[in-house]
Amino acid sequence: MSFAKNKNHAKSKKFSMQPVAAAVLAALSAAPTLAAPTPNQMPGAGVIVATSLGSAGTSQGGVGTLLTGLVSGGGIGIDGKIVIRWGGAGAPVDPVNPVGFNLGSAATFTFGSISAGSAVLNIDASGNPSQIYGNLISTAGPVAAMAPLLGCAACAFAPSIYVSNANGIVVGAGARIVVPPTNQTALGLIGANLDNAQSINEFVANNGWAVPGAPALGTSYIEFDKISATGNISIAGSINGDLVTNTPARTVLIAGNNVDVLNTGNVFATNARYRAVTPPKRPPSPPPSPLSTPSVVMLSRTAATSRWTRSEW
Repeated sequence: MSFAKNKNHAKSKKFSMQPVAAAVLAALSAAPTLAAPTPNQMPGAGVIVATSLGSAGTSQGGVGTLLTGLVSGGGIGIDGKIVIRWGGAGAPVDPVNPVGFNLGSAATFTFGSISAGSAVLNIDASGNPSQIYGNLISTAGPVAAMAPLLGCAACAFAPSIYVSNANGIVVGAGARIVVPPTNQTALGLIGANLDNAQSINEFVANNGWAVPGAPALGTSYIEFDKISATGNISIAGSINGDLVTNTPARTVLIAGNNVDVLNTGNVFATNARYRAVTPPKRPPSPPPSPLSTPSVVMLSRTAATSRWTRSEW
């Protein structure tokens, strides 16, 4: 089953993030100790809470649609900007999967879109860290049906994917997060509480709201780095732009209280933005000269300290 795009749909704008060149994005430290999801575990107890103006919604339905009983291999087609809350206040009972945005090591969850510039924000409000051990995929092709998900035969664009969780996000060893570098796509892992009206409205408002529009229109936390991050981000898996080849993603945003890329982790992107409330320790930098150009931040590990230090030039 497919869904038709609203012909009055406002022209999509990209979910803009100014590119900042960077190398490896994070500090090296031990990951939190958590029991991994069961192999086939999928996100549980979801509900669609917001869509952008003119959006046709999703292949499952619009605001208020429940997402429960998901099985591995299923996916959702979207149009415009979509926000899904997994768990939290008023969450539905899920007979199959625990609440929250989690993927087991044998699980695959796919998002596709019927319009360029689309994006989905997955808010994990379960109270526990999100654990991604399987495949989280954005695709520029049809999304197969896998009951109870209906699939999306009309999908032809790869959407941006964002996951937020104030309690942190773990990308386990062997996990794959893929967002193809097309149509100004992006991948965001955000260790902050975006489960509030302002954050949700800002996310969908980037797709062209009209009066009465969202509050603080155009001042997205994500665009301007105004993220009050409390959760830690730990990456032991792979983030790039292709499931088969090591193609770079276009844009990656990783924001958290601490951001760790472990020895097995791989973050490969043309443009990357990194924000940590507690950044890696580094030696003091000399004051810039009056003629210096804006700095490019690079992170590198020293054998003496086994930590990432930062140099600027």
